[in-house]
Amino acid sequence: MKQTESLTGNTPTPINLTPSSDPETIAMQKQLIQMQMLELQERLQEKEAKKADLLRFQLARKEEIRAKDAQELLAQNSCGHKKPNGYAALDGQKDSYGVTHLICNYCMKSFDGLENVPADLRRTLDSNRIGGPA
Repeated sequence: MKQTESLTGNTPTPINLTPSSDPETIAMQKQLIQMQMLELQERLQEKEAKKADLLRFQLARKEEIRAKDAQELLAQNSCGHKKPNGYAALDGQKDSYGVTHLICNYCMKSFDGLENVPADLRRTLDSNRIGGPA
């Protein structure tokens, strides 16, 4: 197939790409360009607004997480990790390496290894509340 032939076999009508000197055509072209520019500006503004909204959402979410973490830390630091009867409110599990992992039933603070548990709590730990290999 020749380069100038279309898929139907007919020769396509050539497009005139030379600038028009007709004032009406020039005015229509200018109007079309202005409409296209406005449409592009609106799309760009919408895209920028979506980007700004996403950034605001991400910053707000980060602040929520920071506040939650601070509140959780405050609760853990103010918790005595003891039941009303004076015993430790810690339950846990020994892993295959023999390290005991405990968690407070009230504030969910975790203690990895008995050496990280305060001495007064270690004395009141119930060994029946710690699972895993002996």
